[in-house]
Amino acid sequence: MDSMHHLSTSSNLTQAADGLLASLQRAQAELEAIHQKLEQEFSQRYKGTAVNPYSLLTRINKLCRDMPQLQVDCKEVLAAKQEVVDAAKQQLMGNVELLHSLQRKAGIPAKAGGEVEASFLGALAEHEAKLRAQHAGDFESQFNRQELNQAYVDSMVV
Repeated sequence: MDSMHHLSTSSNLTQAADGLLASLQRAQAELEAIHQKLEQEFSQRYKGTAVNPYSLLTRINKLCRDMPQLQVDCKEVLAAKQEVVDAAKQQLMGNVELLHSLQRKAGIPAKAGGEVEASFLGALAEHEAKLRAQHAGDFESQFNRQELNQAYVDSMVV
């Protein structure tokens, strides 16, 4: 008798689950129909105007969904850009030292900082000064390069 009761209960649960699934599918179909109807109504009502509130809401929702990934991508790009700036600075400084060394060996007086070097280093110093001013309270002492790079990324991505 227990096995008959178990089969009956199992069958009832399956029927209830099937009924619930069918009900949810009908509700989904109804919601999709309402969505389509609203979209058509807004398209017709705001056809001649510049702003369709439904289209605007759809675009805003898409932007809200895309924003977190865009922020991550932007941070990655800015971090890579800062790495390139750091590498360029190192390369430039190495080349300047090598140039001065060659000039000394050749007996040519070394010029103190070329125009391009001075311009590049000036731009870097100005940028770093702005970051230091913006984030003065964030760090107790001097910025190290990693903190400066992070401050740069943070200042560009809100």
